[in-house]
Amino acid sequence: MKKDADAELIERTETLIPEEEAIAWKRLEAYRPRWPSTAKVVSAKVHPIKVPQPQSIEDVLSRGQTMLKTSPPPWLRKVLTEAGAAKKQSFENEDRTMTTPSDTAVIRAENADETTLATPFVKCLIRLIRAQDTYRIWEDKSDADLLADFIVTKERHREIPTIGDPDPDVLWRLQIFYTCAALAIEERSGLLASSTIMISPEGSGRVVLTTGRLVVLSKTMREVRRFGFDTLGKLAKAGAKLVDDAIAAIEAHPDAARA
Repeated sequence: MKKDADAELIERTETLIPEEEAIAWKRLEAYRPRWPSTAKVVSAKVHPIKVPQPQSIEDVLSRGQTMLKTSPPPWLRKVLTEAGAAKKQSFENEDRTMTTPSDTAVIRAENADETTLATPFVKCLIRLIRAQDTYRIWEDKSDADLLADFIVTKERHREIPTIGDPDPDVLWRLQIFYTCAALAIEERSGLLASSTIMISPEGSGRVVLTTGRLVVLSKTMREVRRFGFDTLGKLAKAGAKLVDDAIAAIEAHPDAARA
């Protein structure tokens, strides 16, 4: 509909829109029993909340109330501010809304001493994790707790089944680890680095890191569902070695890296 359309035509169109919507919904009623549960809930004007594990309604509501009172997401804060239900926050406070994405029970990372947490790769990984969510629900978690899911002890390793689809949280940790490696390579080399991760449903695949036309890492992945490190120290060592090897490859083939 053009802005300069006839006023009568615009009025007729606006009248027809709700009528056509009513007809469409009436036709869809026959298919309602086949709708997914989420679609049924949304059609009832109720927005579902996805959680990684079953939780009581009271816990979900309590967390939601805390979020609304302390740190609502930017889009919701804007709505609340315009409605006069919240005070406008500065950009400085806005930058503090970076957190982590997991709500599963975590095991405190072993050997999480200040020296390991202060290593460049681990600091980069923590910064990247905290940049994934704006709800600040995990704001009170320590850096060690944020990395706890990356720690897979020998006991936990044996408990993980060898057959089955990789857990989405594990795939996320795999992606964030190698994304961090690419970012660390960029910071040290000044070159744009990219990561490509291809994982099959069976949990095997390949990770490739490139700068320009140079492949600085090509690693075959097996048993991705068991991805993790024995200790935080080994995580830091593995990440640092990965970055060091990539920088060495760039220095050995500068023309390809800058192509």
